[in-house]
Amino acid sequence: MIHLFMMLGIGLWSASVWAQDRPVLEVGKFSSDEPGISLPEGWKPLTFKKIPKLTTYEVVKDGERVVVKATSDASASGLTKEVKIDPKDFPFVRWQ
Repeated sequence: MIHLFMMLGIGLWSASVWAQDRPVLEVGKFSSDEPGISLPEGWKPLTFKKIPKLTTYEVVKDGERVVVKATSDASASGLTKEVKIDPKDFPFVRWQ
């Protein structure tokens, strides 16, 4: 059992190291946006017909970082951005 955990740990570590050497495609770098705007550039709301209230979004400062703040009150929606990603060029997708 210990060997299995060690092998998993080594496998995850090597995948992480390999992923760091790959090029990065920035889909949304909210930290470069100005606080106060409602939607970051290129992002669109995703709404649902049966849900009348929408979540609101605003770019705000959170400590030293600029982030997107979502406020929801018995509502639902999402943010989308269309991107074309070739999995050969970018086999890993991550976001924060």
